[in-house]
Amino acid sequence: MSAIACRPHVTAALAASRSFRYLILGSLALLLGAATANANEEQEGHRTSCARLTRLRFEGNTTVTAATEVTSGTLTTPAGQVLTNLPDFCRVQGLSRPTRDSNIYFEVWLPTRIWNRKFLSSGEGGYAGTPNYTRLGLDGGLDELLRRGYATASTDTGHMASDMWWAIGHPQRAIDYLYRSKHLVTVAAKGLIRAFYGRPPSRSYFNACSNGGRQGLPEGQG
Repeated sequence: MSAIACRPHVTAALAASRSFRYLILGSLALLLGAATANANEEQEGHRTSCARLTRLRFEGNTTVTAATEVTSGTLTTPAGQVLTNLPDFCRVQGLSRPTRDSNIYFEVWLPTRIWNRKFLSSGEGGYAGTPNYTRLGLDGGLDELLRRGYATASTDTGHMASDMWWAIGHPQRAIDYLYRSKHLVTVAAKGLIRAFYGRPPSRSYFNACSNGGRQGLPEGQG
């Protein structure tokens, strides 16, 4: 009986101990976050113009094929979608070719006036095959994330949506789709952000659903 009677007290003591521990961990997280933000502030340096971003090269034989300023408020995607109400931004288009059979297309959108100093990468649903240009909701596409002030990026993951047989006989393309494309595009996006703004992002995030959720798992494991 005495042991049973003690359990509520032990439970209460453990709960108090855990609450204290969580409080300490939370405080440390806030301090580390503040230290990171301060470090980022101190790293501000030379800024590269939008047009000159084409000179940059990144991991995985990644090149920038085009970098143009979009100031019209509209953009027509390769599929003919007309995106409107866009803030001014630098549209970066690039390719990663980590293997002979790889051809990973990606875009990085860098707001020129309203950057919130954060990077939010957009995932791609299903079998991808095209960057996530637009999608409503919290896991919005490039257009919605740009409107919220984020520097953002998306990719076709190494194949075109119109090619139904992209993975048959192409194991390297399957690897690109599974995890390699997101890694290479993220590395390139962070490098472009650092060059364009003269500082790294204060925070980096990834947000998506469906296949995008799967993409986040290997990234977190890596």
